[in-house]
Amino acid sequence: MARGFVKNLTELKHIVINWAKEKEKREDEKLIKVEDDLKGLLDERNLGFLSHDDKARLVDLENQKNIILKGREESIRLRSRATWLKAGDENSRFFHNFAKGRKMANTIWNLPLPEGGLADTFNKLSNLGSSHFRNLYKRPAGTNLAEIINVATHFPRFVEEEDSEALEVPVTMEELEGTIKWFKKEKSPGPDGWTIEFYSAFFELLGGNILKVVEESRTSGSLYNAINSTFIALIPKSDNPSSFDDFRPISLCNVLYKIISKIIANRIKPILSRHISPQQFAFLENRQIHEAIGSAQEAIHSIWTKHLKCILLKIDLSKAFDRVSWLYLKMILIHLASPSP
Repeated sequence: MARGFVKNLTELKHIVINWAKEKEKREDEKLIKVEDDLKGLLDERNLGFLSHDDKARLVDLENQKNIILKGREESIRLRSRATWLKAGDENSRFFHNFAKGRKMANTIWNLPLPEGGLADTFNKLSNLGSSHFRNLYKRPAGTNLAEIINVATHFPRFVEEEDSEALEVPVTMEELEGTIKWFKKEKSPGPDGWTIEFYSAFFELLGGNILKVVEESRTSGSLYNAINSTFIALIPKSDNPSSFDDFRPISLCNVLYKIISKIIANRIKPILSRHISPQQFAFLENRQIHEAIGSAQEAIHSIWTKHLKCILLKIDLSKAFDRVSWLYLKMILIHLASPSP
């Protein structure tokens, strides 16, 4: 089902692209005609006042021209990613310059090589980046399944039978539509090039097929490889990065993958919030990470006023959320869902 859906989606993509090209061609022809009509109208009346009918026609032609230009400007604005500025009159040059500036700022021109010298070509930079992140994300040496299972057994089993059933119920069309509406607009697309705006605009047409793909992933417990493909964007942490350690990797996932993962997260979230200790603040429903600061300050204040002996340990986990062991998470979830002995 997933393979067929991706094929249909690709065909629809070509239809939309061809439609957009035809639309742009028609707009170009209409814009030329409107500008010619405007020029002719003003040239004919340049020696006298415009009549009431001529004024009305002039206003109508100007409105037509503005509608075409604003639509084109909005398209350029989206490519520039200048989401903080609304589309306005005669800003096309600004948006083009802004897009060009983003490209210049986001391009990695060169980085030092470990053995000396500079990686200043595409091949050298890509090889350097590939080796860096492969070493960073590979499974740590020395870990094995027995150790992971031993750690997992120290976690309490808190998933009740009712919670388990709620996690496994079929996805409804209302749940799917609500998930799609939750996503923010104007975000960078994944490898398939589709944005959430596309799924939202064509939901009546694609909703049934999307639901089948989501349900197939739920019942099979796996994803079609094309859906699971990802772009990695590197966001510099400083103005002058000197290595790939100075970049923050961001995954640009396909929207289908985001929809499926969001449905799963929405179902798990209330269960986690009910059972995880109140000392865990981040990434849980109705909790804020800044509450941890207040708790830490209160604890230090109590220790100070009561003259207690203690040790304060600050742990800096480098790229902690980028180096999650999926096998470890899977074993933890299996343990939490298994019945108590």
